[in-house]
Amino acid sequence: MKKVFLFAALAVFGLSSINAGEGDEDNDAFTGGFSQGDYFVSGEIGYWSEKTGDNKNNIFHASPSVGYFLNDNIALSVGINYESDKDENGSFEDTMTTFGGRLSASYFFNPEKRFNPYIKGGVGFESTKYEQTGSDESKATGFRVRVAPGVNYHLSNCFSVYANLGGITYSTLNPDGDGDSTNEFHFDLGMKRLRFGARYQF
Repeated sequence: MKKVFLFAALAVFGLSSINAGEGDEDNDAFTGGFSQGDYFVSGEIGYWSEKTGDNKNNIFHASPSVGYFLNDNIALSVGINYESDKDENGSFEDTMTTFGGRLSASYFFNPEKRFNPYIKGGVGFESTKYEQTGSDESKATGFRVRVAPGVNYHLSNCFSVYANLGGITYSTLNPDGDGDSTNEFHFDLGMKRLRFGARYQF
């Protein structure tokens, strides 16, 4: 079902770009997408929920940023990142809260069009707090590297919406005090890590 939904979403984006391209020939309202020297503010938000029996998992993610186009295709951005991952099973609750900052670079294909596929890569530093029912709070710090494909669609000359489709992620966390570091590698192009955002350029 997830794959069907993802295919449908991509199809809608594709058809929208085709229709927009045909309409642009007769409509001068859209004068172009991204170009060198553009500044922008953007933000991503995502929510995932999964339930198996009495076990529930809820993840919330938000990441605002500001950026600048070095040329028509390449943009740099800096931002902050917040994520809450909560597992519940009866009276037991396990919560992981992450806050940090990141530096990213994106390459946009067809920057002059309404529809722009892109590749985004970034590195971030983060602080994580763990809370478990019946246990003491613990903290860890580390960094994360992520590369993800995405699609962007211009609703107007200044405003666009976009979605990041999973990606490749490597992260390492070092606990405060004694303890071994945790290294993770993820490759995911499914719906669980689909993140939507909006961008305003000026």
